[in-house]
Amino acid sequence: MSDISNAKALFDKDHIYDYITTFDFPRLAGTEGEKRAVELSKEAFKNIGFEKNQIINQPFKFSNFYSEILIKILILINLIFVIIVFLIKYIYFLNYCYNCNFYSCFSFND
Repeated sequence: MSDISNAKALFDKDHIYDYITTFDFPRLAGTEGEKRAVELSKEAFKNIGFEKNQIINQPFKFSNFYSEILIKILILINLIFVIIVFLIKYIYFLNYCYNCNFYSCFSFND
């Protein structure tokens, strides 16, 4: 098989669709999904024609700030906001009841 026909076979729409469906899973850095994606990538390169010694894993540093820490910070900010809103409404309610007859706040009669 010539290089051109091999390249055409690699970029066939069905072949590309197979790659997409093969790698269609969560693969965040440091997870089992990442390890699975690495193994699938190695296998794909072998199928293309690369030799085992040509496929090299490169280590890299990864910050979990955006995937873990930022989410926790946003949740904490949201929780603080909800607590502040609740406290403001509660203080307003107590102030309202204090300024009028306290029991009138709970009275359902005219």
